Amino acid sequence: MITPEIIVPMILDWFSTPPNSYFGSSYGYILNKFLLQPLSTPLADALLNKLKTDIPVLAMLSSNELYIVSSDNGFEQKVISLVLGNDISINLNDLNSRITSGGTFNANAS
Repeated sequence: MITPEIIVPMILDWFSTPPNSYFGSSYGYILNKFLLQPLSTPLADALLNKLKTDIPVLAMLSSNELYIVSSDNGFEQKVISLVLGNDISINLNDLNSRITSGGTFNANAS
């Protein structure tokens, strides 16, 4: 059975891997693509499509189960999060931050 404890490390690995770092594969993503882009640019859709292509198990999820949300943090800052299901939110602004699932746990813990 595929659980959040299995999927979350896959997603974190995907974000921490630069594209084309595996020979013959475009696996991975560069989050800096979000910087200094017009707000109308469809970057979230491109990120989700690439995520679902690189991690095929996520392709089974609907747009209600895997999506990106943003919220304002003060005057000039946005907080962007990847939401998986109803319980897991991954803060893309700081991937080393805690990942919350009901409570809080450290995704880097072994």
